[in-house]
Amino acid sequence: MMAFQTQQLLNKLKLHYPCSFSYNELQEMLGESDTSILLNLGILREGKPMKSIFCPSCQNEHEVVIHSKTEAFVVCTDEDTGRIIVNPETLRTWQFDIPRFLELTAKELKIAGEIKNVVADDLWQMGKIKKDGKNFLVFYSRTNKLNSYSDFFDAFKSPIKNFVIFTNTETPLLKIERAEAVVIAIADIVEIKNKSLTWNTKLFQKHLLNAFRQVVFYSANGDLAINGKILDNIIPSTPEYFFIDILWQNFNQPVSHDSIFSYCKERLNKKNYSDTAQVFCNKMKSNIKKKFKNNAYVDKIFRSTKTTNGLNSYKMTNPE
Repeated sequence: MMAFQTQQLLNKLKLHYPCSFSYNELQEMLGESDTSILLNLGILREGKPMKSIFCPSCQNEHEVVIHSKTEAFVVCTDEDTGRIIVNPETLRTWQFDIPRFLELTAKELKIAGEIKNVVADDLWQMGKIKKDGKNFLVFYSRTNKLNSYSDFFDAFKSPIKNFVIFTNTETPLLKIERAEAVVIAIADIVEIKNKSLTWNTKLFQKHLLNAFRQVVFYSANGDLAINGKILDNIIPSTPEYFFIDILWQNFNQPVSHDSIFSYCKERLNKKNYSDTAQVFCNKMKSNIKKKFKNNAYVDKIFRSTKTTNGLNSYKMTNPE
């Protein structure tokens, strides 16, 4: 089950519950060998045979008559067609056991805790992990409709207010007020390789490293914090505030001087500046450095760099 097949299979989990697959679906996505691997792991378990199928002749759905373990047929309603033989093997179905899959995922990724279904057939709690001294609760969403759970996560009764949320293949943003959420697609880190199901733990850790921010900018009041401690405050609606704001929105990504300059002028409703984009950006960083009491962090957080197409830029990142 290579990456594309993994995405196909996991993406179908959001369509219905319980998550059932026909013989033909699994053959198209996985084939016999990979299906056997998931069966041996208990991720797939055999369900009841299909009771009806679409007739290959008239395309209408007909009830299947199972004559024996080796013989089955449907009776077509088209004239002169009559009985059509069906291979009983193609009537077999399998269910994807989500709790079992999450149990194995938690074990491989060192997520500690019990698998709990916290929203019926859709949202599971997988346990918790610790990263850089912070605890994070881990969840899995079957439908990927995370924004419908914003209130759920905001109100979740736990002293831990930081979350890692797995989805199947997509990585939608989740906006919550009183917590930090990292969204990761499971399909990015799991595949069948060398006749076994494997999890790319290094890639998972890289996701966490990129997502867990030591630096947090609280745009509501202009506080800038490092590892939970307020470094200083930038007055909202000032040029320095908007300089930080656009970099925070693109955390760990370079933003060109021109883009920063345009954003700040738009937010300030000021079209005429005698400064160039580069002079403006360098001045903003200098002003922030002068303001902050512990200004040694400023150069580590706001770094001069270049975009992928070579434009001078700044990026906001974790201090090394």
